[in-house]
Amino acid sequence: MENIDVLLTPPSRILRPAEGGIPPLRETPRLVHGAGKNKPPRDLEGGFSGYWLVSQRLKEVLESVDPGAFEFAICDYVLPDGSKGPTH
Repeated sequence: MENIDVLLTPPSRILRPAEGGIPPLRETPRLVHGAGKNKPPRDLEGGFSGYWLVSQRLKEVLESVDPGAFEFAICDYVLPDGSKGPTH
């Protein structure tokens, strides 16, 4: 995440609170795809400061299976050319 330092609450070095859930966010998490460095995110990716990154289509599947089991926060995904990527 490009703006992880803004999202963290010191002294914690991970975003996820000990009690779980999504803390109040000072701004929308922003993931920037590095040109030529990485593949675009799949429908499910781990390793984001204690959270999963899920595509819009996987979010819809999870909500249809058990609407109350998950909590989601929008993430801005920016492509190498600076344009907005698919919703995650």
